[in-house]
Amino acid sequence: MESIEITCADGYCLRGTFFAAAQQASRASVLICPATGVPQTFYFKFCGWLADQGYDVLVFDYRGIGRSLHGDLRDCEVSLQEWGELDQVAALDWLLERTGHPQALMIGHSAGGQMMGLLPNHQKIARVISV
Repeated sequence: MESIEITCADGYCLRGTFFAAAQQASRASVLICPATGVPQTFYFKFCGWLADQGYDVLVFDYRGIGRSLHGDLRDCEVSLQEWGELDQVAALDWLLERTGHPQALMIGHSAGGQMMGLLPNHQKIARVISV
């Protein structure tokens, strides 16, 4: 696993973790979109398992959450709309640029799966699995 930084269109820096497929040629790219308030580390075992199955996987913290919180939480004013229109968009673009795949599978946990309609680049998502 590799710690990475993702720059959103508004300049905000997200922190994520990339898990490269265990096989040389990955089967597909998978973007894990966390639930509200759930840090990326919660998904690490699942991401590792997916990588062992041959998938390239990216999981990240939304702005204001986990390693993507810059400053004091009391001063953080973010919205679900920003998470969908900026954070998920940037994470998806980063993943596809890194892997070279034209589309990714998106696994959304709770609100992470409900924001797909906010993504202007939704055509880059091959399939959504929302849990």
